[in-house]
Amino acid sequence: MTTRATASILTSALALLLTSCQREPKHRTYWEIFYEMRAPKTAKLDGDAHFELVTDQGSSGIPLHLADKREEGDSVVYYATSILAPSERRRAVMFRPIRSPAQVFVLAIPSPPKAVDWTDWQCPVYVEQSIDASWSFMHDLKQHQRSTNLPPDCLEVRYRITNYENR
Repeated sequence: MTTRATASILTSALALLLTSCQREPKHRTYWEIFYEMRAPKTAKLDGDAHFELVTDQGSSGIPLHLADKREEGDSVVYYATSILAPSERRRAVMFRPIRSPAQVFVLAIPSPPKAVDWTDWQCPVYVEQSIDASWSFMHDLKQHQRSTNLPPDCLEVRYRITNYENR
């Protein structure tokens, strides 16, 4: 099964789970985020690193070597999709290698989200050395292991958001 098929099944399962909750209204709008991470072809990326979307309520992602990707000029673009809930307040995309700092791309998405076309490519807002960078972001912990001194070979992220109606 391809990564794209697995992501599609997971997205559908999440949508079914969200509709099955009794406290949820019968009809509610969610949003789907498509996000991409761009790396130069010359970059030596840790294949065991995780590429993930992190919110204040959870995270979803996959090891980089399993992520869907395509080549564009001198770059490799990794891409994924996820569902955004209206109750989430903070969102970021992370590239979390095993032996080097996590690159954290904080996304400027209002709550509730609004549909937007592809954003410009952006560099990380900070890097975090701790192995629990996702947990730190999720719980808004200000770690002393964060730095705004970005590596010269940092990656770039962009995203777009579409409405995802759930009935």
